[in-house]
Parts: sequence; structure tokens; C-alpha cells
Amino acid sequence: MAKKSVKRTGRTGGGMPPAASLMFVLLCAAFAFRGLFNSGILSFDAPILIYLVVASFLGLWTAVRHFRLRDKPPVWPVALVLAVPFCFLLSFFGAVAYHGALMALLIHVSFVFVFAYAYVALRSEDARRQAVNVLLLAGHAVVAFGLLHWIGIRLYPDAVGQFSGEYRLMSVWQYANTYGAYLIAMMLVSLFVLSRPASGFIRSLTAGMLPLVMMSIVLTLSRGAWLTIPVLLVIVLVFLPLGRQIAFLIHLLAAAVPAALAFVPASRIGVSQQESFSLVMFLAGFGLLLAASLAAWWLSRQADRYLIPRLDRLSSMEAKRASFLWLPAGAVVLAACIGFLFLKTPLISLLPDHIEQRVAGINFAQHSVLERFSFYADALAISKDYPVLGAGGGAWNVLHEQYQSYPYLSTQVHSFLFQYLVEIGWLGLAVLLAVMAIVLVGAVIRRVRHGLDDATFPFFILVLAILGHALIDFDLSYVSLGALLFFSLGLLAQTMPAFRIREKAGTVLQKSCTAVLSLLVLFVFVFAVRLFDGYLTHVKLNRLIGTGQLSISEIESMLDRMVRLSKHPAHLMLYFQVHRQLYAQTSDPAHLDAAERALEWMDAYEPERRSTEIVRVQWHMMRDDPDQAADVLVEALDRFPWEQMLYEEAVGLLWELGSPDRDEPWNRALDVFSRMEAQMDIVAKLPSYQVPTKEFAISPPLAGTIAKIHLLQDRPEQAYRLLTRYVEANPGFGADDLDSLRAYLGL
Repeated sequence: MAKKSVKRTGRTGGGMPPAASLMFVLLCAAFAFRGLFNSGILSFDAPILIYLVVASFLGLWTAVRHFRLRDKPPVWPVALVLAVPFCFLLSFFGAVAYHGALMALLIHVSFVFVFAYAYVALRSEDARRQAVNVLLLAGHAVVAFGLLHWIGIRLYPDAVGQFSGEYRLMSVWQYANTYGAYLIAMMLVSLFVLSRPASGFIRSLTAGMLPLVMMSIVLTLSRGAWLTIPVLLVIVLVFLPLGRQIAFLIHLLAAAVPAALAFVPASRIGVSQQESFSLVMFLAGFGLLLAASLAAWWLSRQADRYLIPRLDRLSSMEAKRASFLWLPAGAVVLAACIGFLFLKTPLISLLPDHIEQRVAGINFAQHSVLERFSFYADALAISKDYPVLGAGGGAWNVLHEQYQSYPYLSTQVHSFLFQYLVEIGWLGLAVLLAVMAIVLVGAVIRRVRHGLDDATFPFFILVLAILGHALIDFDLSYVSLGALLFFSLGLLAQTMPAFRIREKAGTVLQKSCTAVLSLLVLFVFVFAVRLFDGYLTHVKLNRLIGTGQLSISEIESMLDRMVRLSKHPAHLMLYFQVHRQLYAQTSDPAHLDAAERALEWMDAYEPERRSTEIVRVQWHMMRDDPDQAADVLVEALDRFPWEQMLYEEAVGLLWELGSPDRDEPWNRALDVFSRMEAQMDIVAKLPSYQVPTKEFAISPPLAGTIAKIHLLQDRPEQAYRLLTRYVEANPGFGADDLDSLRAYLGL
């Protein structure tokens, strides 16, 4: 019997196994390091820099492979996606945060490498199927890892987090909402894979893991994820033929039933395990999860054996117009009915208490929704000042304190649209959306003309899931999710048409593409290595500086090396603070000059950051110029009106500068206090469900200082009013008892 030939497309199919291994390593590394969260915090930068080094090798391998291919794919999709980092390059020159803008530029260049790798290297159907398998395996590992922590294992920090008394499953992401978005993508991809007739280990594993994925989605307590599921589910169903739609929903039901039966006891076991570990409860939880997994696998197998084959009879119905819309329309109605039952009837009481509270809180007048609306309004306000090219990568982290309408803490905008709007402006956002739209529309057109591609469509689902949830959260701030997004776009771009050009011009274009990728590889590699070297120097210096093992000259040498390699704000701050301490110990003017250099660097590289103003105040104090320091503090309040520490520092310094014979500083302190009270009035007028998340209140020491000024300026009634309002309601004496009031205030 002759062997059947295996169909391959070009020479690119043979090198997939090592490529699959590389993908798996990259995914596992990304997940192991908190999803590579680009927060601007120094400790989060280190794994991102390692990823950039690896991505640069990936880019080099892609460039060399592309150069050696006989039948080279058209390069215009790679040139198209290059427009995104080019926008970050344009915004870099006017960025308000040098390091954040540099990191954003490097990251988005690395996304080009990932895009090009998927576009160039995975051009055979077999290669794409292996990519799907790697994606599923990595996802199953993350899900299992998270649930093991839920039932009691404690290996990874914040895999289960507690917020306002609620335990939320976060796995490796350390952020429940983004984990929810990733789980949605895993669930939809798994259902699509199961809806296709096949067999094998990956399929069986996917069927068994699907109920655990569903349970994990609920345990994240992410209301945004819960609301996103029905929308994305309907969109995916629309792209499937009627028979695949029914198979999709059958496997959904086969996983949902055991998941629902196991969820309540598993949820209660997890909550108790977070409070106090018990081996018996851990084994019970593990057995429960295993039972749900095996039950789903068995139901899925029975469906494949007895139900799915009968769907072939629907082939005649699929030819009818709009038949593929019947089930999506029914899914919309079903989702609406389920939502009504859980939100408007006593059925909600069947859920565990913490789940019931989250479901009951689904409305547009609750805190997280209103908070996001405030973020978006403030992002639009920033974009008015930086409209075309934006304020550079990391701009929101630096600027939001100057634009926020009430005191909140958020270093992310909670929407990739507004995040990119702030960073690269309307021009960059338009380019980004255009690139994504061109690739996605091309994939949709190919689906309509040529039918469903089982090896590529999972990545279309992945793009929809990531972007769908990223509209309402900062999922793309995780470099791992951004890389998965551009990897998926690279695979989808393989379906784009090849424009015919002259052979000579085509050759030049191909070689130019290879050369550009090679130059970008060099750029990313050099900067990533330099920045990582600076990070290592910072860590080493922090570890040794308090041990006495370094001389002053060695400390200065390491500081100089650190800031020469990287201008991270933490490096500049350490440079300043160390020289400030050395100046206090030695009075050597060289350290004063070094502190001034640090301030000049911060003015040049981080001019809008609040820490720059703090350093400026400390530098003036080093120069024994407290009046100038007070001026800086008061002026800083115009830019940071919700920063409580600035009010306290300004009032404290002005109190020390004033005296009965010099009351001008005291009058300025009273003005500062009046400004803070005006800000407090704004907070008081906020709706009850819009809760400030940043501390902003008049503290007893601040009120006591102002009371002293009032008393020394012969206004004891006002001093007593402040004392009883902010310090102690019943001090034990009256406003006319001046001796007791003076003694209480320490005068």
C-alpha cells in the first residue's frame, strides 16, 4: 500500500519543531514573569529586557530565514506593521518620560519581530496547527497553575489576591481582569478546536481542561470578562457554518455542566484554603477538579462519537441564506435570559456569597465603571495638549496626576485605545487601528471567499478576545499579550494579497526588508543589553551600599556607570539620594555638584514627573535655601493638586520659615490650606458610588500646624474649630481657654 504524500506549502514547513519549542519557551518565560507587565517600575523592567534580548535573536533568525527562502512571501505586511513603532519613534522625540518612551519603542519593535516570525516562518498548515497546539499547552499550564494555587499551593506571589475581602484568581498575571481576558481567549479557541472532528492527545487534554478554564473565569471575579464572553461568543459563532456552530455549543455544554456542578464546592474550598491551609481540603479540591475534568472529557468524547457525526445532515440547511445566523441570534436571547434570571430573580442566591456580590454589582453606576469614565475623560484632556504625536510611551503614568479630576490611583488608562491615544496621539492611534483593520478585514474576506481555515482561525479568535477586553482594561500593557496579539496578526497576514511589482524592484524591496529587520535587531539588542546592565548595577549597588564594603570612590564609579547605561527614573533618584547623603556626611561640594547634575538629568529626561519636583526641593534644602524650596512646593501644587504630601510638606516648611515678626510664610501656608479645603469640597460632592482610591485628607498634624498659625495670629476661634474638626472632637476645654489651647498645640 503506497504511502500518502503530505501536502506542504513551500520550504517553510520543515523547520517548525524547533520553532514550536522556541514559542513554548517564550510563552512560559513570559507567564513566569508576571506576564511581562510594562509598568515603568524597575523590578518589572528586568524580565521585559530579557524578553527583548530573546526577541532580537528571533528577529535575526527571521531576517536570515527570509533572505534564504526561494519563494519569498510579499514583504508589504511587514512594512505595514513597521508603521506602529515608527509612530512611537516620532512621539519619542517629544516624550515627557524618556525611559518609558524608550521602553515602549523597543517593545513595539520587538512586536514587529514576532509579527515577522509568524508571517515568514509558519507558512505551512502543519506549522500553524503546531502553533495552535503550543498555544493550548501553554494556556492549560497557566490554568492548572492558577487552580493549584486556588486550592492551597503557594508558590507564586499574588496568584490569588484579596481585594475588599474578596479572593480573586489571578494565576501568573497578578491581575484578575487580564487573566480573565486570557481565559476567554483560551475558552473560545478550545471550543473551536473541539468543534472540528479530530482525535489525539491535545484534543483530549483540551476537552478535559475546558471546565477548569470556565471555573477560572468565574473565580477571577472580573465583571468585564463576564460581560465580554457573550459578545465574543456570538461573534465567533457568526463565522462558523451551522454544523460547526452546533458542535461548538455541544462541547460548550459538555464542559459547562461538570463545571457548574463542581464550582460551588471548589469555590468554598478555595476561599477556606486561602485563610488556612489544610491538606485534606487540598486533596478534596484536587479530586473535585479532576472529577470535573474527567467528566467533561467523557461527555466530549461521547458527543464526538454519537452526536457530532449526525451533524452532516445539516449540510443542506447550511446552503440556505442566513442559516448561520440562527444560533448566534438564539445565543443572544439565551444570554439575555440568563442575565435576567441572575440579576432580577432570587436565583442569584444559589451562588457563593462573594460571587453573588459581584454579580449583583453589575451596573453602570458602580465604582469601577465610573472610575474608567474618569480615566477616559482625563486621557482626552491630555490628548488635547499632545494631539498629533502624543506624549510618548509611559506618558499616562507621568501625566495623569496633573489632569485627574478627583484623587484616584491608576498608572494605566484601562483601555488600549486611550492608552495609545495618550502615548502616540491621534495619528499613531489611527495608524495602529488601520494596521489591525487591514489584517482583520483581509482575514474576514478570505473566510467569506475560501471558507474556514482551521489552522489560522484560532488566532483570529485570539485577536478578537484580546482586543475585545482590552477596550475596557490595560491588557496590552502586558508585553506577553501584546506579543501574542502581533504573533496572531502575523499569521493572519499570510492571507493578504501579493501585489505584483517588477522583478528587479521586488528583489530590492525584499533585500531592503531583510536589511531593515537586521538593523532593528541590532538596535533592540544593544539597548536591551545596556538597560539590563544598568539594572544589574542598580541592584548590586543597593545591596552593597549599606554593608560598608564599598569606598566612596567605588560608590561614585558605580553610580556613574549606572546612569551612563540607563536613565531610568529610579537610577537618577538613587544617584541623587546617594550623593545627598554623602554631602551630608562629608560636606564635600563635589557631591553637591553631583546632586545638581542628577536634577539636571531629571529635568531633561523626566520633566513632568512628580519625583523631579521632590528632588528639586531637596536640592534647594541641600544648598540651605529653604525659601526657594518652599516656592517650588507651592508652585508644584498647581500641577499636582491632588497630592496630599505636597500640601503637608509645603505647610510644614512655611511654618518653620515664619514667625510672629515674619508672617508672610504663615499667610502663604494659610493659602495652601485653603486650596486643600477647596479640593476637599470637590471630593465631598462626588457621588457615593464614585470612591476616591488615592488618599487625600487633611491630617491631624497638618490641621494642628494651621491651628498654631491661627492662634499666634490672634484667631483662637478658628484654631479651635480646626482642632475639633480634624484633630480631636472633644479636647476637654473650650475655645476661650487659651492656656489649654496653647498647651495642647505645644506653644
